[in-house]
Amino acid sequence: MLLRDRVVGDPTTRTPLQPATSYLPASLARGTRLAQKDTGPGGIYDLLEQMGHAPLSCEQAVSARMPTPAESDRLHLPKGVPLLRITRTTTGPDGTVVEINDTRMSADTFDIGYALSRHPSAQRS
Repeated sequence: MLLRDRVVGDPTTRTPLQPATSYLPASLARGTRLAQKDTGPGGIYDLLEQMGHAPLSCEQAVSARMPTPAESDRLHLPKGVPLLRITRTTTGPDGTVVEINDTRMSADTFDIGYALSRHPSAQRS
């Protein structure tokens, strides 16, 4: 397994805001740009699609929990502030998992929202 651990933050203040950890199958990433620190424009998703895994599909789960002491320190969280956590599973067209991503963020700084559409079968005739 290839582990890609990075922190997204404010470039002007250099404040860390979102640790994000990606897990990719070693057999998929070995010897490719996926294993390099800088994956270039479009990041790993463009690379995965260029490698023949297009179109990618993603499912996300959102949860909340209290941070570990290390996460509190890393994100400069005040005591008692929970984390929001987004866990994303990305698959290729054949259903093969090509990445699992775990992103954490302060629940007092971020909101998570999604557009929802009703399936046409739920519409009245």
